[in-house]
Amino acid sequence: MMKPARKLLVNPLFRLLAVNFAIGAIVAALVVAGLILTDTQGIGTLVRNTQSPTVAVALLFGGFLITFSSAAMGWAIMRIGIPEDSAGKGGGKSVPVGELVPIPVRSRHR
Repeated sequence: MMKPARKLLVNPLFRLLAVNFAIGAIVAALVVAGLILTDTQGIGTLVRNTQSPTVAVALLFGGFLITFSSAAMGWAIMRIGIPEDSAGKGGGKSVPVGELVPIPVRSRHR
């Protein structure tokens, strides 16, 4: 019998979301570090001069984590249906769309 954690890793959708969440987390960490180190708009000075800089950095990182991770996961999910190009890049297989057929409907007037 498979362990629950192992079962999640086998699921391709979960792997897709986990990888893109990690990519968003890395980008968020880089942006927060860049903002603090370059002292953009005085954020670095503000963080260094506060009583608890860990809370300030955690809140800043949390906001960027949610933003960048959700954007990366949403981009990956929306890219699933893109057909592969000649270079082999792209999402999954495209689904054929059927032909629209009109259906006659009668309305009852009371």
